[in-house]
Order: sequence, then structure tokens, then C-alpha cells
Amino acid sequence: MIIADFGLSKSLNNSSKSVTSKVYGIWEYADPQYLQSPFTYKRNKSSDIYSLGVLYWALSSGVPPFRALKAIHAIKGNREIPIEGTPVDFKNLYEAAWNGKPSSRPDIEEICKKLENMQLEPVYKDLFKGLRLEYSSFENKTEIGKGRFGVMYKAYSKDENQIVALKTLYDCDENSLFNLVSKVKHTVKHDNVIEFFGITQDSETKTYCMVFQYANRGDLRCYLNDYFPNLDWSTKIRMAREISSGIKCLHSVNIVHRNLHDKNILVHDKDRMIITDFGLSESSDNSIASTIYEKWEYSDPQYLQSPREYKWDKYSDIYSLGVLFWELSSGVPPFRALNAVHVIKGNRENPIEGTPDNFKNLYCAAWKDKLDSRPDIKEICKKLDNIQLDLFCKEMFEKNTFGQEFEYTSFENMAEIGKGGFGVIYSAYSKDVNQIVAMKTLDHNDENSLDDFIREVKSITKVNHDNIIQFFGITQDYKADTYYMILQYAKSGDLEHYLNENFSELDWSTKIRMAKEISSGIDCLHNANIVHRDLHDKNILVHDGRMIISDFGLSLSLDNVALSITSRVYGRCEYSDPLYLPKPHEYKWGKHSDIYSLGVLFWELSSGVAPFKALKNRVTRMSIHLIRGNRETPIKGTPVDFKNLYDDAWGGDPNNRPDIREICKKLEYIRLEQYQSY
Repeated sequence: MIIADFGLSKSLNNSSKSVTSKVYGIWEYADPQYLQSPFTYKRNKSSDIYSLGVLYWALSSGVPPFRALKAIHAIKGNREIPIEGTPVDFKNLYEAAWNGKPSSRPDIEEICKKLENMQLEPVYKDLFKGLRLEYSSFENKTEIGKGRFGVMYKAYSKDENQIVALKTLYDCDENSLFNLVSKVKHTVKHDNVIEFFGITQDSETKTYCMVFQYANRGDLRCYLNDYFPNLDWSTKIRMAREISSGIKCLHSVNIVHRNLHDKNILVHDKDRMIITDFGLSESSDNSIASTIYEKWEYSDPQYLQSPREYKWDKYSDIYSLGVLFWELSSGVPPFRALNAVHVIKGNRENPIEGTPDNFKNLYCAAWKDKLDSRPDIKEICKKLDNIQLDLFCKEMFEKNTFGQEFEYTSFENMAEIGKGGFGVIYSAYSKDVNQIVAMKTLDHNDENSLDDFIREVKSITKVNHDNIIQFFGITQDYKADTYYMILQYAKSGDLEHYLNENFSELDWSTKIRMAKEISSGIDCLHNANIVHRDLHDKNILVHDGRMIISDFGLSLSLDNVALSITSRVYGRCEYSDPLYLPKPHEYKWGKHSDIYSLGVLFWELSSGVAPFKALKNRVTRMSIHLIRGNRETPIKGTPVDFKNLYDDAWGGDPNNRPDIREICKKLEYIRLEQYQSY
């Protein structure tokens, strides 16, 4: 806040001018004694105190004062009504300030002291609610480094049941703590942004600590020093994508990091990049700062030239990102042979031999001198996705295992037919394959779509089966800078649609055959150690009456044990293992997960309708219903052996569910000519 307009101010040293013949100001903020006798009223410091009281009420309400009152009401002692939720101490303070008797009003020193003691305690209580952790709950504290605000420790947290990082905040009062916590608490939770657990205070030293996720592989600088020779280009681009994804998250909530460098990028577990240290971050609305930052190598040259006048915005981070990309390509810190003057004059690091041209072009665009010539973070993320996909496709086609690269112009009569897990799906005639195919595009607005796209290709090319969708290859629309996966086209649509249209014509022999075909496809996947993780009636397609399993974007290779637990939320509630629903981030995926979904699909084959239709738009209630052990009611006429089979498949204990081989075997033994119905 900045006070302005001193045209009516006066020095109290000149007592002869404390009474005036002139009428001043806006009456709503004027002392009632002045309103009553403006020409005899003697102005003094208490006059300002009254105005301050009215301003405090305006701060609490957000509206101008006395809109429904007149000056006469204020003279008679009427004031505005306190706003609900106002801290009691703040209400008492402004009521004292606008007291009708000037002698009863507090002076400005008393007001400042009360505001200081108040210290926004109700606001802090709300902000820190659920975040205060007992200092005694941390064990085995070990120093791991020094940060901008103090020493960093790692410790075991009994509350979080994991190792965490403690960031000490020396000389940090509650106001500074409030500002720091505000920055990290309201950042969107993201896999590539450091997770904030809470705050704690050492009861002996009164030192505050912020509690963060612990990154067990150190910072990017140390990681590159140790592992750079082992990193291929696919890994480096993936690292660039993850850093950019974290920045995209920050920029989406209008936060500019302002201090991006190789010590503020941490590495955790399977080489996951995590952005940290928000001590200098600001809303992009607060763009001019007086602080001079230390890591000049990553700072915008315009900032280096005029640090006190430089206006920070999202493109400041983009410059830093460009330097980090070069560092990923080289493995060494930037500008070791240059100084800040060289960078201000437009000099940059030389590209490293072997760097993909499209990656070199991207970081050169990011570190341009002119802010408006730099790409924004969305454009960077899209280009990195395509670079990653370029490398993946090149490797796949060089191995010449499955599929081919198609010319985009070879497809005719493209028509949108639906939306998949990571993009729009089209049908088109392929001259190369000489049949209608499905073209599944990549949606760059979903940051998981590229990983899902690659995961689907990897999974689908490991198997070859009549009940698993056929993969033909990949094509790229260079104009739109978009990739398409080319897949088998299923002309009868998905299972939900097929049952809606044809259920009345299906006898039990056909339903059991459909169950056998779906199970046979799952058997092929499980035999290849792949878990689908997203089995439901939209991901089972029908072609000439044949069941085809599709959409492997969420599939998991059990050969990679580390990925069996994930931070992402998968699938549709009604087909999901009830053990997954209460704690999706802790659930360990396995073949038993698919078996549960298969049980639900079998019931759907028996009924012709989607499961739990009555709870379709009430996901929370449906989850509770399933967690409590409730399932769909068997359909009259269902063969008992088939009912018993899906009852076993959707059982609550994964250890008691049959495996896919047992299911296939039992389906073969169902004899419809002599079955007992439910």
C-alpha cells in the first residue's frame, strides 16, 4: 500500500492553521465532529485515525463505506455493520479507531503494535490448517546441504511414513513463513514439482522448518556429473519434457519461478525431474523485483543488463529453460568460458555435436534475446513431445519389429469416429493396407498422452492375437505437427454399443463365446506379462462379431516392477478393483486387477447393460458401495457355472481370484445343453 495525495495535509507545528474555513475530503471517511462543525473543527492526528478505522472496515468488506447511510447518521454515532468472518481483534481495532470521541481513539503507535501482535493469526491458522507437524515426529535427522534460507536435512517422518527433506528457515518470522507457505501450498500438485507436506518448529530454538518431499538422487548438477555418459538422447529428452511439464504447471497458475538452474532441479527414484526452491517465485502480476539473483548463467540477458528495472514474466523462465536444455545436451554447467557481458552481447554456448537438430533449434529459440521471440511453455512441451516420438519411432522402425511408417497423404476419406484415452480417433481408407483403418491421434493438451501413446505401441507390438487389436504403424501430419497410430478398424464399434444394438438377438452360446474371446485376449497379454489396467466396455471392440481388446495407453509391463505403484488415477470406477478405490496412489497393480474387471464384463454380457447404471454419475457413492463389498445382482437365466465364475473373478480378496488360465479353462467346460440357470 502507498499513501498519496498530500494536497490537504498540514504540519501540526503550525497550530494556527489547524482550524480552516475550507470543507475537505470525502465525508464517509471524515471525523463526525468535523461533519457537524467543519469550520470550527480542529484537525489533529486523531482525525486520521478515524479515517483509518473506516478504511479498515472497507478492507474487511471490499466495498465503499456508508453506501446506505448519510452524514447525519455518522454524526449520530451510526457506523457500518461488521462483516461476518472478520477477526475479532481487527473488528475491535477499527471500532476503537472510529470512536465518536477523539480522545478515546488509539494513537498510530498503538494501532501498529496491535496489528503486529495480531499478525494475521486467523489467516495463518487457516493457511497452516492441517500442515503443522510435530517436530518430535522426525527421526534420524542428517544434514544434506545448505539452501538460501538455511541448512537442509533429511529425516524419517513418522507422520508421512517416509524420508522427507527439512528446510530450516533461520531469521524467519511468521509473516515471511506465511509468504513462503502461500507460494508452495497453492501450487498445483504435480509429479514434476516438489511436494510440500507441511511446517514444523523446533520447540527449543523456535526455528521453523518447511517439510518437503525428499529427492533421493540429489540435484541435476550432481546427477549429470555422475551419470551423463550413460544417458541416451531418449532419456535426455524425457528429462527436458519433465522439467518443462513442471514449469507448465507453475505457469498455469500464474507463477514465475525466477530462479531456475541445475541446483533447483532435483532427481528422484527412476530419474524423475522435480522442480524445487520457490523462495524467489512470484505471481507474474508482481513482476519487478529489487533482489539480484546469484546464478547469472541462467538469467535473461535483459535482466543482467538492468536488474533493478527488469520486468519478470513467464518468458524469463523460458530463457532459463533454454540454458538447462543445453546443459542436458552437454552434461556440463553453462558459460564456463564466458562471462555475463558476453551473454548480454548475444553470445551463447555452442551446440554439442550429435544433438538432434530439432532439440538444438528449440533451446536456441528459448534463449533468444527478445522475449517475444521465445516460444511459450505449451509450444515447448508440444515440440518436446514430437522430438521424443521422433526418437521412439526411429528406434522402432530401425529394429523393424512391428509396423511401418506411412505417408500421411496415403490416407483417404478421414472421418472422426470418437475420442480415445489420449486423442481423437478417425477412420480412413489406407491405400497401403488396402482397407479401412483407425487413426488415433496424439493430444498435446494432455501431458500424459505421449507416454500413453508410446506405452500403447510398446504393449501392442509385444503381442499378436486375433482378440487384440492389430497395429499397422505410425504416420505424421507434418503441417499440423501431429502423429497418428494406425490400427485395425472395428466396424461394429465398442461392446457397450454392440450390446445396446444386438443384445436381444444373443443367445447364451454367443455370450459365452464372447467371454471366451475376451479372456483369450487377456490370456495373451498376461502371458506376455502385460496388465491392461483399463478394461471396460468401451475398450472392447467388435469386428464381424469378434471381440477385440483395444486401448493399451494405460497398460503396464510387469517386467518393470517400479511402475506397479503409480501416482496417476486410472480407469472407470465400476470396473476397478475395490482395493484400488480408497487409495489409488498406493495400490499395487497386477494381473488380479484385470481379473476383477473381467468379472464385471462377464456380468455385463449376461445382462446387456452397463454395471451400476443407477450410480453412473455418482462416483463417490459408487466407490463406497463397491468398497463395502456390494456387486451387481445376477441376471435370471444366467448359467450357474458362469455366475460362479464371475463371482470368483470380482471377489474382494485378490489372492482368491482365479488366474486367466483357470478362467479360460472353466469357460471351456460350461455345457449349455445341460446347464442349470440361476
